[in-house]
Amino acid sequence: MGVIERREREKENRINDILDAAEKVFFAKGKDKASMDDVASAAELSKGALYHYFKSKENLYFGLNYRALNILEKMFKKAIENKKKGFDRVKAIGEAYFNFYKQYPDYFSVMSYFEVNKIDLDVNDPFMKRYHKKAKQTIKILVSALMKGKFDRSISSNIKPLKSAIVLWGQMTGVLNIIALKGERLEKDFNIKQEDIINHYSELMSKILAP
Repeated sequence: MGVIERREREKENRINDILDAAEKVFFAKGKDKASMDDVASAAELSKGALYHYFKSKENLYFGLNYRALNILEKMFKKAIENKKKGFDRVKAIGEAYFNFYKQYPDYFSVMSYFEVNKIDLDVNDPFMKRYHKKAKQTIKILVSALMKGKFDRSISSNIKPLKSAIVLWGQMTGVLNIIALKGERLEKDFNIKQEDIINHYSELMSKILAP
């Protein structure tokens, strides 16, 4: 291994160590209460060394969001492995998203922050660029499932795959956010469980996508 390759590997290892520390801090305190000093302390770095890799908390959040999307992408791919029909793949992707929310609530919170807040960062920021690339890869799995459904006629031919994928993503994220924020109240006041809401959403989407 050459000098350049070794330095790049060391840099990536340091970045991962910092993100490991950021996870502990952000997941324990929340983004608003956590500070760069907290992350530097958890990573056993000086604040100056931390800023050498990450310029702000938003940079760190982009790094964590990339990790979240990486997990979600793998769950999507796993969910559709044995599904032949496009509609079945779309449904499996929705179920995988719900499972992601249940298994990785802290990562879901990180993702949700970016869904509902406008983040202004340099478009050339490497963490922002890596995050957007992963986001495109993840949404393409849903787009491909919708395209396949149109082809095998398990989904309406009127569906526009890319636009529909964006709408479905937004709707599912919104539903999961409602569950995360209001789930206990909904169950107490109306005796509606999380699974009931997800199942009903799935039923509604099935009718919309039906050929």
